[in-house]
Amino acid sequence: MALPGRTARIDAAVFWTEAENYIEPAVSSDGLQIQFQNLQRARIAGLDLSATATTLANRLTTSLAYTFLYARELAHDTVPERPLAFRPKHLVTLGADYALGPFSVGADFRYMSAYERVELYSPVIPLLSPKVLDARASFTRGALEVRLLVANALNYLYNLVPQTLAPARTATLSVAWSH
Repeated sequence: MALPGRTARIDAAVFWTEAENYIEPAVSSDGLQIQFQNLQRARIAGLDLSATATTLANRLTTSLAYTFLYARELAHDTVPERPLAFRPKHLVTLGADYALGPFSVGADFRYMSAYERVELYSPVIPLLSPKVLDARASFTRGALEVRLLVANALNYLYNLVPQTLAPARTATLSVAWSH
């Protein structure tokens, strides 16, 4: 859909997978190893939505993305239906970029719901929902381009994967000269 000085785009996808003998990592009974095991039946289904809009004389671009994930080991024999481990049910990303002349600034905010099932934690360790902000700025003049990226700007500490912390705040400055 297009309006004078404004553009918008919406994308959507639905996915559904039924699997037999699905290979999945699992923790050994002694808790010391990760082994790959076959699950008799699994279902991975979900919805992926994204929207992008540009306005203010093409200076401001905003985006919103949402993923809903339904990942289950299906019931069989004596095993009840249960969530597949290490998968968030909800993932949301909000983004905005603003450009004015040779300068631009932007940020992305990501939210991920807590895993429904994690095999490496004891029940007393809380499962957190990561909330991460990345910020960026750039300057371009002729052949010179300077970019600054601050990842995890709020220094939110969380597990990227079980028992492994995601990177803390990092700043990257890059300078490029294209001739």
